[in-house]
Amino acid sequence: YREMDSRRFVTLRTLPNNRVLSGTTDVEVTPNTREYTGFTAPQTKTEVILGDESLVIDYYYTRNKYRVTVNNKKGMAVVLGGKDYLYEEEVVINGVLAQGYTWKGWQKGEEFIETEQPYYIAGKMPAEDMEFTPVVEPNTNTAYQVQHWQQKLNGSAKIHNDQNYTLIETDDCTGTTDQEITPDTKTYEGFKSPYVDDITMTITGEGTTVINYYYTRNYYDVVLNKGKGIEEIVVTGNVSGE
Repeated sequence: YREMDSRRFVTLRTLPNNRVLSGTTDVEVTPNTREYTGFTAPQTKTEVILGDESLVIDYYYTRNKYRVTVNNKKGMAVVLGGKDYLYEEEVVINGVLAQGYTWKGWQKGEEFIETEQPYYIAGKMPAEDMEFTPVVEPNTNTAYQVQHWQQKLNGSAKIHNDQNYTLIETDDCTGTTDQEITPDTKTYEGFKSPYVDDITMTITGEGTTVINYYYTRNYYDVVLNKGKGIEEIVVTGNVSGE
């Protein structure tokens, strides 16, 4: 038995912590809400205190959402997991590594998180946004080829194909993925090397880059002096190699 005069109890339910308050019967009350990390407080309610102490005021706090940003960068084919998460929801990010790159981990602000693969469980969503950036390195042993072609005797110098040129040498090389390169040409007797100072190629991560150099056949003059007893000189060709 509790003697309260004209005061009666009111239960204020804000789960998980209920509060039992007291006030004056038939008087309006507007209890304050509380602050909970990761939740949005509802609007306050005004109710009348009942004499039978049965008044219950329920406040429902909605769970907040926060943004996870997953940045893409060179070396990644795709990144996954960037979206809005509910507070305390499990955060999972992932990605697909591009060919020719080696995976290192994730960068989260100033923190580097080393992982064996792009799939990463980042834990429960905090009451703030998060940002992740993949950390990758280009491979330094990515394969590429340099092919050297010589113009055929009857081949067109302007049309670069195997009908007009013969493949003489193939250089198997390695370099850094996505690096721009200008391989050196070679010197072949009787042929002019192509001009490549303004030509660059990029080493693709798949290791399928092929650089073709086409060497045109030189022309030379043949000079014959008519000697004593020679009536006529006939030249049948002046192309190197004939």
